[in-house]
Amino acid sequence: MKIKSKGYQEEYKQTWENIWHKFELNIIERIYRRWLFREYTKILSQINLFSNSKNKEYSKLKIAELGCGTGLLSILLAKELNVNLTLIDLSQKALKISKYFAKKMNVDANFICEDIFELSLDSQFDFVHSEGLIEHFKYPERQKIVEVHANLLRDGGHTLIIVPKDSFAYWMGRRILQNVDKWDWPWEEAISNKELINLCAKAGLKPIIVRNFMLRTRLGVLGKSVR
Repeated sequence: MKIKSKGYQEEYKQTWENIWHKFELNIIERIYRRWLFREYTKILSQINLFSNSKNKEYSKLKIAELGCGTGLLSILLAKELNVNLTLIDLSQKALKISKYFAKKMNVDANFICEDIFELSLDSQFDFVHSEGLIEHFKYPERQKIVEVHANLLRDGGHTLIIVPKDSFAYWMGRRILQNVDKWDWPWEEAISNKELINLCAKAGLKPIIVRNFMLRTRLGVLGKSVR
């Protein structure tokens, strides 16, 4: 499905609303989120984002998640750090879920329901991240979304983009889910290490860490703003 940068087609938007209406935090989803969060902390520990979490200076740390969905990764991060958190998604249902988890975990956050390509934000963040976002877009929108990450960063800020890795393990897992009618996602394209690194570099992000994890089904690139 082709997505235009001047706003999602209504059909695409409704697809995501339907997905989040069916969402439930079952045992598999809980394991996946916790496993993914552990990988986040391993990557971020290499830029000392957590090492000084009790330092009062970090009370001003600003974090944003694009296409936040449940927002659980950001909310778990906010439990570790005293931060100013912003969660962004086009789906009102997704934000309703993320508000539920934020309240449950006693985390304050700003919730923004807007099209990524038409964000009204003018804030500069220390850390901008996404997981499970850019693989649902073709070019040139995919590149533009990475540029949105970069444009929201302060000078020297960091971004972490996590995607499905183009690997045998990913395709096997996907085929299994499709065969048992458990694959609910819209169009999705796994991404190679080289492609994600190039996307970041073209957006003015210097790749610092490239990591394959979760049985090589996921790929993460931590980049630093060098503009």
